[in-house]
Amino acid sequence: MLFPKSLPTTAEAAAAQATIAQASARLPAEFTSLSAAFAARPDDYYIPTGLGGDAGTAAQQVVSAYVSPDGAVTRLYVVPRDDPYATGAFDTVRRVREAAVASAALFGGGTRTLVGGPTAEQTDLQATIANDFRDVALLTIVGIFLVLVVLLRAVVAPLYLVGTVLLSYLCTLGLTSTFFQSVLGQSGINYFIPLLVFVLLVALGSDYNIFLMSRVREEAERRGTRDGIRAASARTGAVITSAGVILAGTFLAMIASPLTILFQVGVTVAVGVLIDTFVVRSLLVPAITMLLGDAAWWPFGRPGRAAQPQPPPAATDGPAEAQPVGT
Repeated sequence: MLFPKSLPTTAEAAAAQATIAQASARLPAEFTSLSAAFAARPDDYYIPTGLGGDAGTAAQQVVSAYVSPDGAVTRLYVVPRDDPYATGAFDTVRRVREAAVASAALFGGGTRTLVGGPTAEQTDLQATIANDFRDVALLTIVGIFLVLVVLLRAVVAPLYLVGTVLLSYLCTLGLTSTFFQSVLGQSGINYFIPLLVFVLLVALGSDYNIFLMSRVREEAERRGTRDGIRAASARTGAVITSAGVILAGTFLAMIASPLTILFQVGVTVAVGVLIDTFVVRSLLVPAITMLLGDAAWWPFGRPGRAAQPQPPPAATDGPAEAQPVGT
């Protein structure tokens, strides 16, 4: 430290030099102590608040950005390395929340920690959609199953019809997510898509189920279950196929959108409709019904069975014996 020594040889100058010399002698020890204190808390930042003039005003503005006027609230900024709307950023928000809750006790009793911002809002939205998906899926499946039971007057057929719809949905998500990630190089599917596509595909697949199986039941009343499947598939196949192709083409037009979510919705729904049209409704459902036969209509049995005419009695050899006619 530098301090002037060419002062006038007066008592006041000698006293000032002595004071400066004492302060200079204390500085090394004080700097060492201060350095040790800051070394123990490497994440802290020192902001001088006692400055005057423009420097003091600037320092106060910095403090105001992080600390409330009453000193009761402190705000910290966390910038994730990932895209702020990517899965990695959502994971960062969850880790920050866990760390904040774990360290809240270090700041005294009653301390609360809140994590906000656009990324945190999207993280909460994703969690809400994931939680609501279970309720929506359960209500949708139960509702469709009850409608099919009432329409088909059976329990077995509605069970495997609902199962084929769910299988079509899972296959669609698997195929399209692989296409988006492995072929197009995208990070994955948007978290809106599973719920949105589930509602669309289950509704459309159930419509096709009702259209096909109601016709199978009508034909089975006259022909039996196996022949009814053949007749119903032949008469409804062209209609279901045409409707599926038109609907898939309509959704596929969304790939022209520059928005990733619309592109993914269009491709996913189009693939799901095509799978449902050409695989599930044309092959899988008729095959299962053919294998089960009359058991598909359990517990009420095959429709029209009781109304079928009985075969005529077998003819006997020789002329019929004459019967007397009474008067």
